[in-house]
Amino acid sequence: MLARFFMDRPVLAWVSACVITLTGLLSVWLLPVGQYPDIAPPAVMITARYPGATAQAVENSVTKILEQELKGVERLMYFSASSSASGQAELLLTFSQGTDIDTALVQVQNLANQAVRRLPSPVQLNGLQVRKLQNSFLMIVSVYDQTHRMSDTDIADWMATTLQDPISRIEG
Repeated sequence: MLARFFMDRPVLAWVSACVITLTGLLSVWLLPVGQYPDIAPPAVMITARYPGATAQAVENSVTKILEQELKGVERLMYFSASSSASGQAELLLTFSQGTDIDTALVQVQNLANQAVRRLPSPVQLNGLQVRKLQNSFLMIVSVYDQTHRMSDTDIADWMATTLQDPISRIEG
């Protein structure tokens, strides 16, 4: 019955088809598209400098104090810390997905400021640098041997020679 209606009125059929097509094209341009969704969890980095100190001294007098102070941050998933022989301590705090990074940055800054008075005076003079990081990895690759003939070292060697060098030569 509907087919007969449009067969008797071909101009109306053409106009209806054009309206439907234009509506579809307009909706394509207006729909939001998340081409690169935010998959990397938000992170905050704290850097402290203790000139002239050994890695062990930085670990004991700076890194451990900051770790103890920062354990209570809301929505903190995990953190990693490193102390170097150049007198630098770095703490990377990674938060749960969906955490507002600006709020987390303020919380970390406040807790770090509370810990500053317990740090050695050279660190206090240099101050702590607290900044948010935008981790933006686009791909994670896992390589394994299904036949179990290669060891982890063999796989790592294969990746270094076959994948790492060619990928490192790509621009960007």
